[in-house]
Amino acid sequence: KTQAAMPMMQDQEAGASTDYGATEKLSARREADDERIAANVRLAGGAAGLAGCCVVGPYIIYGAIVAFLANSVPKACTADLHSVFVGLGVTYILVATILGVTFACASAMVIEAFVHLAAETQYEKEGREDEATKEEEQARRSFFKLLWLCPCAGLVVIGGALLLGLWIWGVVEAVSASVSGSNCGSGPAAFWVLLLFAIA
Repeated sequence: KTQAAMPMMQDQEAGASTDYGATEKLSARREADDERIAANVRLAGGAAGLAGCCVVGPYIIYGAIVAFLANSVPKACTADLHSVFVGLGVTYILVATILGVTFACASAMVIEAFVHLAAETQYEKEGREDEATKEEEQARRSFFKLLWLCPCAGLVVIGGALLLGLWIWGVVEAVSASVSGSNCGSGPAAFWVLLLFAIA
């Protein structure tokens, strides 16, 4: 009986060893998949940040140029073009910065969500339902994070309205300077060029 039981014990030990090896391989595979997803999310975040800088960079430069052109208005100018230039420049820089941050964050969140959705699809094909459910939840959370950016979007809208008001104010001041013939130097001409550039 003892001799007959020994092969059975050996088979059980071999089966346990095989199960342990399979579990270890599955755990290593899951860790590799998690690392791959995290790497893709980091890469997507970096790309979104770079895209945001490329989108808003020209507007920040434009705002700096507008603010610098305030120096073209002499102190003797009766029109308030100096304040117009400064207001426009600062507002452009602020709005562009907020827009860039919002764009970069929103893009990163959307890309992160799609990375999780792609992982979910892959796990479902492989029959890994627990991992698929986890990735679906992560994707849903990434989409819900977009709601955090609503205040930033509101600030961008307010900034756009402020820019419109500053341009209208600038038109009034530039016309006033031209009609009154006050000594405003190249300020009015610079304003009209900037306005044409902004419209174009």
